[in-house]
Amino acid sequence: MDNLLAEIRQTNAEVKTELATAKIAMQMTQSDMKSILDDAIQGGLLNISNALSSMTTNTSMAIQQMEKETKIMKGKL
Repeated sequence: MDNLLAEIRQTNAEVKTELATAKIAMQMTQSDMKSILDDAIQGGLLNISNALSSMTTNTSMAIQQMEKETKIMKGKL
C-alpha cells in the first residue's frame, strides 16, 4: 500500500511539473501570437493609410485635369 501511495505521489508530482511546463509554454505562445497579431494589425493600418493617401492624391489630380479640360473646352466653344 505504501508503495502504491509513493507511486501516486510521484505521478502527481510529474503531472504537476508537466502542467507547469505546459502553462509556461502556452503563456509564451500567447505572448508571441499577440505580438504577431499586433504587427499584422499595424501593417494593415499602414496599408490602409497609404492607400487612402494615394486615392486622395489621385482624386485631386483627376479633378485638376478635369478642370483644365473644362477650361479648354469652354475656350473652344
